[in-house]
Formats: sequence, structure tokens, C-alpha cells
Amino acid sequence: MNEQSEQCTEAKIVYEKPLSGVFDEVLFGSALGNTLWVHFSDSLGIVEWIGKFDCGYYSGNKVTKIAEPDKFFVCAGGWVYFVSATTRKLTEEPYRNEQVHDAVFDPASGGVLTADWSSISLVKSSVTVWSVRIATDGIRNLKLEGNKLQGLGEFDYDGSEQEFVLDLETKKHKVGAQIVSNLPQGTKKPWWKFR
Repeated sequence: MNEQSEQCTEAKIVYEKPLSGVFDEVLFGSALGNTLWVHFSDSLGIVEWIGKFDCGYYSGNKVTKIAEPDKFFVCAGGWVYFVSATTRKLTEEPYRNEQVHDAVFDPASGGVLTADWSSISLVKSSVTVWSVRIATDGIRNLKLEGNKLQGLGEFDYDGSEQEFVLDLETKKHKVGAQIVSNLPQGTKKPWWKFR
């Protein structure tokens, strides 16, 4: 085998617990009971292993290649890891914050954009660089395109979610169409007001 085929250059989330012993397993925490499994491999599927990551309690699960040939960003329930897939080691200390719901890697800054209940923050080496309050009660489904961060958030106290776009240069955000509402059609009264 040449060196190129031995580099682990691919990764994907495994949604069912892998059978014990089928792959080499490397623990990155996973002692708290909530675990995200990520399958790493070379391009030919010859070298394969499973990373087991401690996971937060929210839905922000994703794995993204952030640098060639083998550096990956893993968001496990909102918790953040940077992994060298070939050496099977973390390249930075994990960022764990119980309030983080979702996160994406920002290649322009080299940091991580995190979402909590009401704010978007840029975190580098576990230090918050900036933070902007944009929602009232929950942010999720973050996607980064250029300098625009997209996601879903609750902007009213009626349980509905709306799409938003945050411009990372100006820190201004725009709120789009309502996605889900717990109120019956035609109801405009907030849930907390009395008649």
C-alpha cells in the first residue's frame, strides 16, 4: 500500500451502534453515556476505524473535513472536536458547553460558530471572540455559506421557528418565513397574554 491510500480522508456519522470488534475504536470521551459514532476511512476503505465521541444533548451532529488531507471537525450534540483521522488523535482540546445546541466550523476565522438558546458566538481555542443575541428560545440547523450563517430559531414566545441569516461581517441578522407554529391558524394572540 502506498502512503496516500493509508491516509484517512473520509468520515461519516454512524447512526446505529457498530458491532463490537468489527472496527478499531478510539474513545474521545464517551463515558457520559451519550455517544456519537463517526466512521473514518481512507478513500479505498482499506483503513477504517470508529471514533466514539462524548455527545451533548442536542441535535447538532455533523462531521466536516476542514483541512487536507485528514483534519475533521466533529460536532457531537453541540460539543466540538478537531480530529486528525490518520493519527486518530485530537488536534485541540474539545470544546464542551452544556448550553451549545449546534456548531459549524468557520474556515475564514479558523474558529467555531456556536448556537445556544439565544446567541450565536465565535469560539477559538475555547475562548469566545464575539457573541450576538438573535433569538428568544433556541437556535439550531446551522449552515455556513461564505460569510452568511443560516439556521432556525425561535423569535417569538409562541413556539414557532423561523429561518434566519446572520451576516458574519456586520453581525446583523434577518428573519425569514415562519416554519412551525403551535398556535391554531389565524391566532395572533401570544400564548402568555390573558383575554
